[in-house]
Amino acid sequence: MVEWLLVPKITSFTETTLEFFLRIHRMWWIVLACILLLLLAAELWAWCWHSMVAHGSRSTSVSTTHKKHHQDQDDMAHNDFSWIVVLLIFFALCLFVVYCIGVMLIPTSTPFWGALVISLWITAFLLFLLQYYIHHTYHNLSSRWHNYEWFQHMTLDHYLHHMDESCNYGITNHIIDDWFGTYR
Repeated sequence: MVEWLLVPKITSFTETTLEFFLRIHRMWWIVLACILLLLLAAELWAWCWHSMVAHGSRSTSVSTTHKKHHQDQDDMAHNDFSWIVVLLIFFALCLFVVYCIGVMLIPTSTPFWGALVISLWITAFLLFLLQYYIHHTYHNLSSRWHNYEWFQHMTLDHYLHHMDESCNYGITNHIIDDWFGTYR
């Protein structure tokens, strides 16, 4: 049995939630590592979604709504982001399966799996909101963010993608574009 994954159950009704979480403090790094991996995985996923699905060679509902966004600069891509909400729901279901499997494998670690799943879903949802906000702000030239040179650079990268659909698929940054040689 993996001892560092074992989490004791609440031992009595008098033990407070705070006391309980203080007893499992040694596991914070696992949740943090999973969140950091999720941040990287979300960027990779967004790059794959944007480059392969939204700009894929097959004509799908996703690529159709995305082409409309590229043709009309006033289109804030609300329809594109509605597809991502569906994927967030799917991600929540996948996390629930991970939770169930984790609890079955190591029953004493139920609070850990619960904290992990909730943390990952909240992180994924916040990443979605961040990407939606940043993308919306690229197209809202009256936003205060356009006063900053670094954001102006990001906006130019985004508009370059609108002119040349073979580059700059990243939304919040271009780390994955650098990896795959699609950053210009």
